[in-house]
Amino acid sequence: MNAILPAGKADARRLSAAAAWRVPPAAGLPELRELRSFAVAARTGNLGRAALHLNVTAAAVSQQLGRLEKTLAVELLIRHSRGVSTTPAGRELLQRVDTILGLLETPLGAETEAATIPGAVRAALPAELGPLLAAPLLVAMQRQGSHATFSLAESGDDPLAALCAGAFDIALLQDPPKRDDLEIARLVTEDLGIVVAPDHVLAQSALPLRLRELVATPLILPNPRHWIRRLLAKAEAQRGIRFAAAAQADSVPMVLALVRRGVGAAILPAAAVADNAACGALVFRALMQPALPVAHAIAVRHAAPPETHHLAGAMADAVRTVAASGAWPGARLVRPAAQLAPPPRLLPAVWRTAALARLAASPAGAEGD
Repeated sequence: MNAILPAGKADARRLSAAAAWRVPPAAGLPELRELRSFAVAARTGNLGRAALHLNVTAAAVSQQLGRLEKTLAVELLIRHSRGVSTTPAGRELLQRVDTILGLLETPLGAETEAATIPGAVRAALPAELGPLLAAPLLVAMQRQGSHATFSLAESGDDPLAALCAGAFDIALLQDPPKRDDLEIARLVTEDLGIVVAPDHVLAQSALPLRLRELVATPLILPNPRHWIRRLLAKAEAQRGIRFAAAAQADSVPMVLALVRRGVGAAILPAAAVADNAACGALVFRALMQPALPVAHAIAVRHAAPPETHHLAGAMADAVRTVAASGAWPGARLVRPAAQLAPPPRLLPAVWRTAALARLAASPAGAEGD
């Protein structure tokens, strides 16, 4: 049986994200319901809210989390008076659970159906940046002289899982984790801000706003799997605060309409509201202490054909060009410029099944940083 090495003199069950650990062979694999309970508890930060979401009792959620931690032989959640927060190993596992659940939720045959369109290359953009980047990216693709049909789509709430499952060939991801099966190039960083109606109390000043000042402000938030929601959850855990949700909406036009009606405020990139802010329909204020930075990166599967890698590189160049032109408010180029290149070898076509099995069997924290 593999031993777990303690991290110094601290509790032997609490390991850093970079520490290597393995599931004892006799322990078996985690159950899907335990992984789902862990993901909901980690996202909500409270066992009671997780129980309501899962339609079970808080005691049942606690028991499932206990079994999961026993199976993996590592502490995943820290219990405290405000609820729960993830340990470094818990954050690693949460990324893997998101990928597993995303793969399982992808309709079977989606890859096969898409492959029936000869030469089709599907690229995904977040809804918040689609109006800014769609036209420049299509122009850049046309200049490549590629024989492939190039299409753009909104990436949805879990583009990483969709990319890995084959629903997209290329995706612009936000703060993506390192993965052995993906080629990832960080391109641009920016800070999110608060968006309010002109008559909102927060619109009376143009100065940056402290994040803690938003605790009492009703917010219009996307679903918990959305990249903006994940960013906010991280800030909540780090600062020990909790934001109030007035409504949940994923569609950017719907969010902006709700903000204009005074339903609540929203947290978005400046580019998503540039037109509305320019005409005075909405007000955008920067956030500070802390800022909410996000990194945008182009990602493509290592197993993709060389032409797809070439188009991903062209997309990366186009994104950087838009950021450098000044048309992207608040964008900062990542230097040195990241490069995308075809992998030295292609993985087998059945990599997705093998990857899913590996993700399910591998405990969190094994990859490190």
